[in-house]
Amino acid sequence: MKSTRVTIPSAFAAGVLMALVIIVLARPAPVTAQTGPLKVAVETIVIGQSVMGQDLVVSCFGTGGRTALLAGGVHTGPEAVTVTLGLQVADELRTGRLAIPRGVRVCVLPALNPDGITLGTHTNFRGVDLNRNWVAKNWSPFAWHPSTGIASGGAEPLSEPETRALYQYILETRPDAVLVWHCCGALVEANQMPLAVALASAYGVAARLPYLDVWRAYTITGELIVSLDHLRIPAFDVELRQSNDTALKEHVAALTAMLRHLATAPVAARPAFSTPTLSPP
Repeated sequence: MKSTRVTIPSAFAAGVLMALVIIVLARPAPVTAQTGPLKVAVETIVIGQSVMGQDLVVSCFGTGGRTALLAGGVHTGPEAVTVTLGLQVADELRTGRLAIPRGVRVCVLPALNPDGITLGTHTNFRGVDLNRNWVAKNWSPFAWHPSTGIASGGAEPLSEPETRALYQYILETRPDAVLVWHCCGALVEANQMPLAVALASAYGVAARLPYLDVWRAYTITGELIVSLDHLRIPAFDVELRQSNDTALKEHVAALTAMLRHLATAPVAARPAFSTPTLSPP
């Protein structure tokens, strides 16, 4: 059988091709998270040094307009598991296994107290409890923690290079939410900002950690999340369950829930205030 060759005019073919291109381009882009290692922008910043001169390193992932700051290793010694969790979470973000909602940027400080890791202590090199050294009405040079008993709150608020560096970084970047990991109370607790309560609740439900309205176990002075009330920054503590288990899967699920809430929640305008100027130590 003789075959018949059909010739399509080039103008017609070009028109069909152009129509297909227009159809493809007209399709709305799906709303997805910033997943995959090639889609996650990474920035590493040294925000200061510890008493012993070790770098305090923050890694940021994503490019959104709303920022969540995650901090571990405020307390070390028995709470060093929070440093491990911070490093694991940073790796999950870097590889894209922990999806970042569009519009959100996540910054991780795995260890505020690297000297405590080196020394195996709860406090920093000078024996100061770094969660008792913040600007708060109830700050005291004499503090207490069950891991140490009587502890130092420092000579004055922000007397330590570690707390000063983080406070200055927060002043400069104004994160929309701050999460601080501790161990081992198995709970979540927020400061007085309404968004902090909502974010802590979302995290707690996903991680199966109860939300605590009021801390009554013992007096906490000069606390980080209380200090952030002054700056009108939502902040909350997450107490891990065990000192030998990061429960990474649970916390990835909890972070996913919390970040989704942050991406969609109305963020109240913060009242104008005079940014404090830190004097030399």
